[in-house]
Amino acid sequence: MHALVRHPCAPPSELVSLEAACDRLRTGAWEFRYLLRAEGAAFTFLAPLFPFRAYRAERTPRRADRLWEHTCFEAFLASANRSDYREFNFSPSGDWAVYDFSDYRQGRADAPVEAPKISTRLRPPLLELRAVVAYSDGAAFSDAMRVGLSAVVETPGGLTYWALHHAGERPDFHRRDGFLCEPGRG
Repeated sequence: MHALVRHPCAPPSELVSLEAACDRLRTGAWEFRYLLRAEGAAFTFLAPLFPFRAYRAERTPRRADRLWEHTCFEAFLASANRSDYREFNFSPSGDWAVYDFSDYRQGRADAPVEAPKISTRLRPPLLELRAVVAYSDGAAFSDAMRVGLSAVVETPGGLTYWALHHAGERPDFHRRDGFLCEPGRG
């Protein structure tokens, strides 16, 4: 697991830590894991955002835009020698989005992928999200992969932004200098 750091422009947070990891599974699928440790008011605020069985049974998770306006776990996948990249958004509700970009914040389009399998667990003071994404077009992203792991977490004080590395004055998860993770093999 890699420790994510809070962007300094975000409001102070009672979050204790946020960690993330990614692995390329033997099946060719990608697995992303996020572990959020929250204390006090932050945990009380976050707990209802994570689905329980009854909630998940009432609705089917769906592709949705603008998930980053609330708590959303994200990953960015790119080849070192190409300008295009893919963005994954995973909501604790089970909703998701996957976008392809032709270059830095250019040419965004819905990626042709199956719905990821997203599971969440609440074990106070931990919130855990795991997403597995099948990859039918894996050849497009097979050479010298770099991954950016990040999250937007809604707290009582507002949105906080977490990533492996923040290079700018404002949070920007699309910057290649934040794509620091080399995926492991699971």
